[in-house]
Amino acid sequence: MPRCHISLGGNTGEVAAAFGAALGRLRNTAGCTVVAVSRFHETAPVGNEAENRFLNAAAEIETSLDPFAFLDLLQGVEGDLGRLRTVRWGPRTIDLDLLFYGNEVIESPRLVVPHPAAWYRRFVLDPLAEIAPQFVHPIKRVTVQALRERLLERPLPVALAGATTDQKTGMIANLSQTFPAGRFFDWDQAPAGSAEPALIFWLGGTPFGRLPILPRLDATAGLESPADFVMHSLHAALGM
Repeated sequence: MPRCHISLGGNTGEVAAAFGAALGRLRNTAGCTVVAVSRFHETAPVGNEAENRFLNAAAEIETSLDPFAFLDLLQGVEGDLGRLRTVRWGPRTIDLDLLFYGNEVIESPRLVVPHPAAWYRRFVLDPLAEIAPQFVHPIKRVTVQALRERLLERPLPVALAGATTDQKTGMIANLSQTFPAGRFFDWDQAPAGSAEPALIFWLGGTPFGRLPILPRLDATAGLESPADFVMHSLHAALGM
């Protein structure tokens, strides 16, 4: 049976009790076995609406359910425990995200695995590295432990690609002031053969496919503006 990895998060009410209840439901579901659970980590909120600090954890689940049935199970448990999907980045009683379903790569309107943000969020990687450090990301092709370690360098090297030089210059100035733990530069102006940064944010324009696969992030693909996407992603990557 495939081994899946999920993240657990919450910052409203009795979060630790909600984690326990969710894991209990999974243990009592036919076709599911909880193989491992990380420690509970207290983490900084991400986003302007998130409010209180979070608890985060990770779990490894062996399941005979197909990916969409497993997603239905997770969302059903969330709903039963009071999860309401209203404000993006808002407070929540519990959040159960499917990070990996074995080594499968799925892109559908209902489900994307690997979870597209799992590889650069410290609140995901810190607990996940406790229970699955040697699991290899099916797209990035490096281990969970390596993904986490890439984000520990200080100052964290972060590049911007695409857009115009003036746009990137302005963003780099703002980011340098907001995130003193980062070192920001224009990837399109970097000398040939430069070492890959931890993250490259693509802002549109030049072909995304030319960027190195491991550190690249499409800042134009989300519901928020590219500037907000970069800010939120950096908060998560730096563990702030």
